[in-house]
Amino acid sequence: MLNKLKLRGRILSGYSIPIAMSLLVTGLVIVNVNTVKQKFTLTENSHDILDEIKDMAFEISHIQKSARGYLIAKNETSFTTYQEEKAEFLELADNLKQKVRDEQQLATLNKMISLGQEIITYNENLINLVNQGKKQKRRLFGQGEKGET
Repeated sequence: MLNKLKLRGRILSGYSIPIAMSLLVTGLVIVNVNTVKQKFTLTENSHDILDEIKDMAFEISHIQKSARGYLIAKNETSFTTYQEEKAEFLELADNLKQKVRDEQQLATLNKMISLGQEIITYNENLINLVNQGKKQKRRLFGQGEKGET
């Protein structure tokens, strides 16, 4: 086939094949780079979400620690810290609800948030009882029994 072409045609076809192959390979590389970039972005978002979940668990432990500090010593600094940690927990919970897209992960997150809110409610009830000075109520509440307020 190349024998029938003139010299000019042979030169053009000889150079056009490697150029076409280079363009094809360049296109494949661009597609693969974009795929890797998307995967990297997803992984980076997952790490950010994981970090915020760890922070949220840390806030829950700080909430409990601050509440205990207030309940034991009625220390106002502990109460202030408790309020700050509670606000931080609620803020992290809202941020995570907006970031998480997977249904299973969202269900797990909602369960964590629910447990955190139960802890907050429990601690606030204890703090209210301590503030009211009702030692009997506090003892009953700690045992899980219900009493009148």
